[in-house]
Amino acid sequence: MKIRPVIGITGNERPFPDDPDANMSYAATGFVEAVKEAGGIPLILPIGDAALAKDYISMIDKLIITGGTKCLAQVLRRRNHHRQ
Repeated sequence: MKIRPVIGITGNERPFPDDPDANMSYAATGFVEAVKEAGGIPLILPIGDAALAKDYISMIDKLIITGGTKCLAQVLRRRNHHRQ
């Protein structure tokens, strides 16, 4: 039996519609569906305490960083590459 890989998908946050004091975690459906279609098990990772990052990473085989309002390029050490 083939074991399917668990693919972490970074989540984003927005206020819960019925309670503006509560946030909900979400990821675009396209990411989730693409992982399933490729044979993986999608796992949406919530924004949270940095101390939990190692625990989340230990649960997954690969990670999709989706970006969003709380994804800082300088934290990811991302550089802009321009095509000529």
